[in-house]
Amino acid sequence: MVWDFQAILHFSAYEYFQWVPHHKRPYWRRKRPWREFLMLVQRLAELDGTATQESVLHDPVVMEWMSKQRQTGSSKPRLWGYTKEIALLSTLIDAEVGKTVMKRPDIPGEVLRQKMTQNKLKSTLSRIGVQSG
Repeated sequence: MVWDFQAILHFSAYEYFQWVPHHKRPYWRRKRPWREFLMLVQRLAELDGTATQESVLHDPVVMEWMSKQRQTGSSKPRLWGYTKEIALLSTLIDAEVGKTVMKRPDIPGEVLRQKMTQNKLKSTLSRIGVQSG
């Protein structure tokens, strides 16, 4: 976690554990607020590739909880952030493996076009008397 604070956030986590005199003389307070520390730890746990995320994902309680979760259907990536470079990299991976393994985001216009094509095909088949399954 210390490395994450220094390398990603560019300040020392030690500041959250330092006590400094409060403006009211007999009192002391933390140099940085504890609530901010907890918020940043949560954010670091959500960032891919951080040491904080690794330690959270190796926690036995988290591992047990994750093992009991139901797998969601085909989770496709979001369209936002899916750049040409990512599309080319996905195509390269698929070519190396020899089959489609990388999921692509749905483009709404293409999905609608496919549904319309299917509906036209079904209506044509029903018009000529062929049962579609």
